[in-house]
Amino acid sequence: MNLVCRAVVYATLFSVAPLATAQEPVPPGPAVTQIKPVPPAAGKSHKSRRSASAPVMVQTPVSMDAYQQALFSLRTGRVSEAHAQLRERLREAPQDLAATRLLATLLLDSGQQTEAAQVLAAGLAQAPQTADLALSLARLQADQGLHAEALQTLEASAGSATQDADYIAFMAVLSTQTGQTTRAVALWQQALLQAPAHGSWWLALATAQQTVQDRAGARQSFEKALASTQLDESQQQRARKALMQLRD
Repeated sequence: MNLVCRAVVYATLFSVAPLATAQEPVPPGPAVTQIKPVPPAAGKSHKSRRSASAPVMVQTPVSMDAYQQALFSLRTGRVSEAHAQLRERLREAPQDLAATRLLATLLLDSGQQTEAAQVLAAGLAQAPQTADLALSLARLQADQGLHAEALQTLEASAGSATQDADYIAFMAVLSTQTGQTTRAVALWQQALLQAPAHGSWWLALATAQQTVQDRAGARQSFEKALASTQLDESQQQRARKALMQLRD
């Protein structure tokens, strides 16, 4: 699962506060979870054994909102509770993008792609120009074979990603997969202006240029792909073979 911004989302686990919202009511009471006692070490007194056998109670502080409670639950290993608390948070504050990102990541980690897509779509409805959510949702849609829908998702948030080479490159991929090769050429060129060292992107551009009969452009792009030294052996063979054909 590369969706979704996993490294960024997990960074929020300890460092990103939820979006500011109006003061919310205090939850009705602390959530309590029992942790199994650790067996006492040999040689301890009878009193120590009694003390060690008592269950340890972990309480979620009632002063936290549902998002903060979810972070607390994750830190104490209560993932299912964190799921529920994040859902509660998004019912109370659907504009909380930190909660959106974290819940989507947890859902993906547990194999719940359908609900993760729903959570991301709801987040985008609240903040349409949020590039990382759009890219994550588009990748999920593409994984399900919904290439046209994935491209539409990226197009709707493209204004927030004009300097995001990965975002633009994925739009190029989806354009190719939906038969829009001329558009893919332009998108690959745009992405490579920002990240010219990507050999595989030069190879993709060259292939698209071949498709639209731009022989000179394709030859130049294949040469740049090889010059990048980033292609694997099969990609190098493909580029060299294409170059030989273009030079005939």
